[in-house]
This record gives sequence, C-alpha cells and structure tokens, in this order.
Amino acid sequence: MKDAHLTLRLPAGLARLLARAAAPRGVPKSQVARDAVARYLAAADPTEARPTGLAARELARRWLTLPHLHPDEAA
Repeated sequence: MKDAHLTLRLPAGLARLLARAAAPRGVPKSQVARDAVARYLAAADPTEARPTGLAARELARRWLTLPHLHPDEAA
C-alpha cells in the first residue's frame, strides 16, 4: 500500500518546535509528525491509529535506554 501524501502548514513557532524535536533524534520532521498524529489518534480511539513500526534510528535510540542482561546472565 502506498503512503498518502499530506501538506501541512504550521505557524513558525510550532515548526521550530518540530525541528527541535526531530534533530536530537536524528529523524525527519515528518517522522515526528507521524508519531505525534498516531499517538493523538490512538488516545482518542485506542482501536485506531497504531504506529506500524519504528524507523531504524529511533529504534537504535530507544535501545540505548532499555535495560540489558549482562553476558553472564544471558548464558
């Protein structure tokens, strides 16, 4: 299924906040916007708008914050 295209106009202040949110994550602004829309819609109706997955960079960023087993524990 092909992704839908959406053009969105934002006030300058909101556009700056979006850019500031995307930069440290190393993801495009469109990814931050997609995630935010999905969370917003999921909060309104929990049966709808679940994110379909994570971008590799976002997964790598989150991986660093997760607890990990010590190699001795993993054996």
